Amino acid sequence: MDVGARYGMHPSWRAYKGSMKYLMFEPDTVEAERLRSKLDKNVFEIFETALDSREGERTFHLLKHRGLSSFLKPDLTSECFRRLKPGQAEIEREIRIKTRTIDAVMAERNIEVDFLKVDTEGTEHDVIEGAAAQLDGSILGVRSSCNFQPCFIGQKLFSETHDFLLSKGFVLLNLDYRGYGYPRQGLFRKPDPIEPEDFRYGILVAADGVWIRKPEWCAKRYAGNADAHDMAMLKLTHFCMLNN
Repeated sequence: MDVGARYGMHPSWRAYKGSMKYLMFEPDTVEAERLRSKLDKNVFEIFETALDSREGERTFHLLKHRGLSSFLKPDLTSECFRRLKPGQAEIEREIRIKTRTIDAVMAERNIEVDFLKVDTEGTEHDVIEGAAAQLDGSILGVRSSCNFQPCFIGQKLFSETHDFLLSKGFVLLNLDYRGYGYPRQGLFRKPDPIEPEDFRYGILVAADGVWIRKPEWCAKRYAGNADAHDMAMLKLTHFCMLNN
């Protein structure tokens, strides 16, 4: 399940798109239609649905760079927008849209999700909270964009999401972060181009976090059903490989 599916399938899954059902959530109607026109309907199902921690309605801020649009207002003084993305985060329009939760949508469809990817420009924690039942049930791994410093006003940070997922029995596998922080002068990827790729610099603002089930959880959940246990462990192992 891919929440915030603008631009298509996440790169970590692309080599395996023929062997899964990939659910994409993209509330931007134009982008959703573009995805439908390009993707195999036997693999991809696209929902024009905005997800949140609860069912209701929120104001959605359409930014100059549509890929940065969010329920939250951008903090134009933040490291994220002030230096590296100047002029891209101005609000062009605000609209009211209905919100749903992962749990409600999946319950209606009678779907149990194996893996969850979230990238919703500041509201990732809210989306994950709205998947509480799926997290208690079937989800084996989570990949989510997370921030260590806020880019949006009122944004919840990595520490809250990490604590929530720990409470659901997950463990942090890794941070998809190679040490490329936000330099004070955003003119280059590395201060010295001859430095090795693992050279660290700049301010750690954001990264993707990857969380997985402990094998002990799988053993307990699938006790007495060896086939289901083995399949879950194979899926979990595969997810770990895809996420280094």
